[in-house]
Amino acid sequence: MVKSQKKRLAYIVIESERCKGCRYCVDFCPVHVIDVAKNPNQMGINPVEVNAYKADLCTGCGICALMCPDAAISVFSTKGNR
Repeated sequence: MVKSQKKRLAYIVIESERCKGCRYCVDFCPVHVIDVAKNPNQMGINPVEVNAYKADLCTGCGICALMCPDAAISVFSTKGNR
């Protein structure tokens, strides 16, 4: 299942079924937009998800996508060419 937040200047989409829960994106997000989900995915792993209360803070920097070893995160931004 793909979860995303409402369209903003910058936002991320996380493919929760591809996430193995390494949490690199959580550790490296400079504005702490990503948290660990409370519910497990089909593999029984608690994937990461966008924190709904902090979603507006996303700058579209792309660090989360670069750090994800499973390519489970896509970054979208209307500010540049991401």
